[in-house]
Formats: sequence, structure tokens, C-alpha cells
Amino acid sequence: MAQKFLNSDGSKEEVLLPAFQRLRRGLQRLASSMVGESAADDALQDAFVRLWTRRTTLHSEDEAGRLLTTTVKHLSIDHLRQQQREASVSLAEADGAEEDAPDVESRFQAVERIVASELSPLQRDILRRHDYEGEDYDAIAQSLQMQPAAVRMQLSRARRTIREIYRRDYGNE
Repeated sequence: MAQKFLNSDGSKEEVLLPAFQRLRRGLQRLASSMVGESAADDALQDAFVRLWTRRTTLHSEDEAGRLLTTTVKHLSIDHLRQQQREASVSLAEADGAEEDAPDVESRFQAVERIVASELSPLQRDILRRHDYEGEDYDAIAQSLQMQPAAVRMQLSRARRTIREIYRRDYGNE
């Protein structure tokens, strides 16, 4: 059994840092073999930070070393599980995106039909310039010889018209 180290003031000698320094290369190899270099560095840092709050309860370098090894191993496993979940979610999202793509396209076409058939030429112009070209209210107002508030009102009415007709014709899709 390892000996407890006491400072002259009766406090315990730090055992976590020496254990970490002594085992760092081995811990790095362990984590790297499981998750790769960059994630291994993260696992080592996370393990050290987690155990830092418990450093006063550690009685020996051997105990600190065992906890470091176990923590690095568990963090590496957690990292692998997270990667697996993200890969599963990405595949599910990709499948969903393929299914939703035609639906999104059909919705966009429906809105375009409403814009073309139901809005006044002024509303279409303001909507195009603001929403599609990114022009601000003041620039639109100046070029159309209108007040900025009138431009905002026309845009608001155009959006409301689009929303109402879309809901009427296509439901709350």
C-alpha cells in the first residue's frame, strides 16, 4: 500500500498531478487507440479536470493513477458512443431530408404561384427587393418615392396575403 504524504502544515501532498505526469504517455496511448489523437487529448484533459475536484480525497499516486486510467477509458467510450449516435442521427436526417426535399420544393412553388397571381406589382417588387435581394426599407422607399413606413406596410400586407391564401389552399402544412 502506498504511503500518505503530509506537508509540514499537516495537509496531504498533491498526488493527482504527479500521477498524471507519470502516466500521461500511457493514458495518451490508451485513449488514442480508442478514439484517435485529437479526441485523446480532450479525454486526458477532461479526466484531469474531473479528478481535480476530488484531488483532496486521493490518498496515493496509485489510487490517482487507477482513477485516471478508468476515467480516460470511460470518457473515450463515451466519445465513441456519441460519435455513433451522431452518425445514426445524420443518417436519419439524410433520409428525412430526401423525403422532405420534394415537399419543400412543392411548398416553395405554391408560394411562388401565390406571389405571382395574388400580389399587386408594387407588393411583388417590394417583396423581391427586400426578401430576395436584401435591400433595406430606406433604399426601397427612396427608389419608389415612398415613405419607409409605407414600404413596411406593403411588405406586411403582402406576407399576410401569402400566409392567408397558403393556409386556405394548402392547410397548415
